[in-house]
Amino acid sequence: MTSDPNIDMNPSPSPCVHLVRLEHCLLLLFGCTTCFLHNTCCHSVPLVLIGSGRTRRTTVRKKQTTSPTTWPSTDRHSTETALPSFTFSGCLIWFFFFFSWSYSFQSNSWTELSPTVVPPARQQMVAGPRPDGFAVAAGVGQQSQPFNDVWQFDAGANTWTQLDQASPHHPEPRFGGAGGIFDPTSNLYLSHGKGDDDLFSDTWRFDFDTNEWRKIHGSVRSLSPRSPHARFNCGSAMTGAESFVMYGGCLSGANSGGLCPSNDAWQWNNGDWDQQDTCPSPRLLPGLAFVGAGQVAMYGGQQNVKQVVTIVESSLRNVDLLDVSSGVWRPFTVDNDTQIPAFRFGAGMTTYEPAQQLAVMFGGQSRRDADTGPDSPLLNDLWVLEANAEKGALAAVGCGSFLSLPFLHGIFMFVGWGVCLQTGALIARYFREKDPWWFKMHVRLQVLGLILALVGFGLAIASVEGNHFSFAHGGFGLAIMIAGVVNFLGAWQRPVKEPGSTSWAVFSFAHKLLGRLALFSAMVNIGLGLLLMVAPMAVWVFWFVLFFLWVITHFGLEHRKREREALGLAKKTDSLPTIPEVDGSTLSSSSV
Repeated sequence: MTSDPNIDMNPSPSPCVHLVRLEHCLLLLFGCTTCFLHNTCCHSVPLVLIGSGRTRRTTVRKKQTTSPTTWPSTDRHSTETALPSFTFSGCLIWFFFFFSWSYSFQSNSWTELSPTVVPPARQQMVAGPRPDGFAVAAGVGQQSQPFNDVWQFDAGANTWTQLDQASPHHPEPRFGGAGGIFDPTSNLYLSHGKGDDDLFSDTWRFDFDTNEWRKIHGSVRSLSPRSPHARFNCGSAMTGAESFVMYGGCLSGANSGGLCPSNDAWQWNNGDWDQQDTCPSPRLLPGLAFVGAGQVAMYGGQQNVKQVVTIVESSLRNVDLLDVSSGVWRPFTVDNDTQIPAFRFGAGMTTYEPAQQLAVMFGGQSRRDADTGPDSPLLNDLWVLEANAEKGALAAVGCGSFLSLPFLHGIFMFVGWGVCLQTGALIARYFREKDPWWFKMHVRLQVLGLILALVGFGLAIASVEGNHFSFAHGGFGLAIMIAGVVNFLGAWQRPVKEPGSTSWAVFSFAHKLLGRLALFSAMVNIGLGLLLMVAPMAVWVFWFVLFFLWVITHFGLEHRKREREALGLAKKTDSLPTIPEVDGSTLSSSSV
């Protein structure tokens, strides 16, 4: 596939652009020659945009200056999309930093635009159409400077105007959030994103009638199971004048912990959040677009990153469709015998023809795999996707599966603290009549549990970006691990038990108290971890059932112990087993 030979001058490849559909033009807003995920700054380098001619309905097709074909592959990355609900034809306009280009379908030629005033160069903003042009808000510029301003471009007058200067309130500067503008008469929405040192989870609306920002939803508690936690580099698509969908993103770093990438989907609708299905694989920077018929299409996204251990990655042909009314995802594979676009992340994707369930995608950064090579090139191609499964263009496939470091961390901590250490403590307290079996099992389970917990602790450190212990679950977990290790070392070097020994009495009291506090705190922190991970309902049900059984078991065994003590059948909990001492190389026999 080649570009039109009649084009004399083109912009050049780059990622981090914004795609907005207007009545007569397709706008590509700002870009970056390097991948934003590595916090690289933007450079004023123009991009190449392959032109777009009249389209014929096919499954997936590349938009060229002459005849369309199927899905494409080339260069563009880190793009948020705004989704208006009307068609475009005639020209393409691309804005990249201080450069603006217009492409005419009629003449098959590029024209450089030169507005005298331009916004600061940026990427990772939200954007959308206005009656005479489009508007952009937030984003991040050179030297990783985040913004919270709003600019509007008048396509007819070729001028930029900042709109938010008189607003009494502003959101914190941020980038990589969700939102946009649905159509030229709608307001602009901005939610979530990352600032200098924080991740955000609040939601703002900019009113174009008053040119003012208004916070319409406060920050979400980091342990709330009913709202989307703070994140950035998510995908989003406007689905109505007051509604949009947000998928995936990074919930880790900037004083927060969580999945990165995540696979949770949320819909903002009339002032509140609703969680959607979690069928697709987790992703950073996927392309989302409202394609009409109450559906959102998702393509691409970065999947195999630091936290991911194994994943069934979405392929070149995979497209996921979300039914907005039911919140259910349906994964499909594109039924197309011709060309398929390179799998990518950070592409600009927006509505094309809602009545025909079409979406348009531009650029992005190619995924590093055998299909695209090791250099992960930037892309500058333009494609149209027909997302109508009823026409046979899409064939249903199964949901994605993955295993990440946070999940492994949870498994090791659950088995270590929730099973081995808890069971060892139960045996030490309630089965002393089985001497010396109870002591041997207590030692073995405590050693095994602590080893598993230390492995889980290492996995937690490896999976969290930035400050590992600045949030509740991380800080609490650190304190619990310190208590566990100190209690183990204290038992290892316990004093010799002698009649009237003060050192033994102090050790026995401290060992049991610290052990019990650590065990109870660990159970609580496992629950906090599930909240932080936005765990599925089945996991929550399993955990609450297990916790309930743990409490009932304690009450039952405590009742049994007291009955046996009343009958003189139970040993005291600070007694030693009837086996010889082993030179201090075993743990104390005192119960935890």
